[in-house]
Amino acid sequence: MAKDNTVKVRRKIGVIDVVIIVAVLAIILTSVLRYTLDEGLFTQNDTACSISFRVSSVRYNTYDMLEENEKVFLSDFELLGTLSSLSITPAVFYAENEEGELISVHYPENTLVDISGEILCELSVSGGRYTAADGTHVCAGAELELHTDTVDMTVVVTKVSVMKGAEP
Repeated sequence: MAKDNTVKVRRKIGVIDVVIIVAVLAIILTSVLRYTLDEGLFTQNDTACSISFRVSSVRYNTYDMLEENEKVFLSDFELLGTLSSLSITPAVFYAENEEGELISVHYPENTLVDISGEILCELSVSGGRYTAADGTHVCAGAELELHTDTVDMTVVVTKVSVMKGAEP
């Protein structure tokens, strides 16, 4: 019988092997941490909110066509909420007088008005951001195209707040 001339070589773990093992472990660890942190930070909870708004310089009969508790839809006809606390004031615009000072000019009665109100709705709250169901970001100063059964209007959001008793 012939002897095997093979020699067993014991391989030692080198520096490069250790670096590769550490890199693989670091990738696995960061992937797990990122997934769990993303789930915790960006989980959105629907919360009862109130959106205060203002519609400027619309015809007086627009106010007559709006009703409290009427459903309000976003531009893609996604339900946003219901109207509440509607109020009307004469529309005002500002002009310069002969001295160059700004003065307020009110429109005559039964012409143009400003409408203020609230929309009671459910918004996703995450990290201080308010988002509607269709992904529309809602914040003070935002212009939203809204629709009711009788009126299409562009509103300016003046305030977004979580309703009392609702936790974000």
